[in-house]
Amino acid sequence: MKYDSIVSHQQPGITHEHAGGVSQTRLELDGLVAIHVRCDGERRTEISIAPDDRTYFLWINLGASSNVRLWLGSKQVDSRAMTLYSSWVARSAHNSSLEVEGQFEAMVLGLSAEHLDDPTVPTPPLTEFYCIRPGNVDAVTGHLCSCLAIALGTPGFKNPHFLNTVMRAMLVHFNVRYGRHNSVGASDARGRLAGWQESRVKELMAARIDTKISLQTFADECGLSVSHFSYLFKRTTGLSPYRYLLNVRLMRARDLMQKTPLTLLEIALSAGFGSQIQFNRIFVKTYGVSPGTWRRENSLAKGQSAVVHSSGRENALPRSWQ
Repeated sequence: MKYDSIVSHQQPGITHEHAGGVSQTRLELDGLVAIHVRCDGERRTEISIAPDDRTYFLWINLGASSNVRLWLGSKQVDSRAMTLYSSWVARSAHNSSLEVEGQFEAMVLGLSAEHLDDPTVPTPPLTEFYCIRPGNVDAVTGHLCSCLAIALGTPGFKNPHFLNTVMRAMLVHFNVRYGRHNSVGASDARGRLAGWQESRVKELMAARIDTKISLQTFADECGLSVSHFSYLFKRTTGLSPYRYLLNVRLMRARDLMQKTPLTLLEIALSAGFGSQIQFNRIFVKTYGVSPGTWRRENSLAKGQSAVVHSSGRENALPRSWQ
């Protein structure tokens, strides 16, 4: 594919609004929409987040941790502190909004159904995007959005080639990380997952680490039965899907313990464990020390303290995986 065929020659549409302590800069280019939102006040503010009638939107936090309440229409779907690059993927709904306490900065990306099968995006055709609950950290989109926010904040900057390149990079990453592919390919003749199947499963594990996800979902993505998928996954990685996902969750928990001041309970839930008790038990069994001890010895945030809580929430790992 020639470079000229994917680079926009359209002039980007950029508009600016500021009202009630909230500033919004909106970019429209080749059917893609990005809205940079900044709230400078210390009061509670309600921000409309669904960009027009887009099929899906991704909201990603670009600032420090803020307390937010997320609404789809008239239904409150979540309430939490969102850290840097925390994201939320959902279907658009009328009157979708986010209630923020204090200062806030974020980017909203709007995607329509046509982006599920965009011929300029080098990924297999998609049937839908997975909706990810708030709190999932997406550093790749976060850095790209930060770059875009700086460009949009530069007076007179309207270079369509640069803006299109950043927007396309975000679209490719969005499709790979959050898209459900409808392509079905044969597995490697040596009894291993094909390269695209292995990559797809690992992307899904990373993207949906804090949600319940079944073996059937992974098998469907690969076009395989559950038993055949489990067999090929172990042949490919040396670990069962359950053990591999457990390792991913433990690595996420270790990263959060090193780099954030989140409590052990918040870390346990963010990494996909059903409770702090379950997290402690698995961590000790794997590393031989408690999470609190490991954190004190390995923390990168000097002087940060952890508040230990417990939770009665049920096991987040499906029974069929255990």
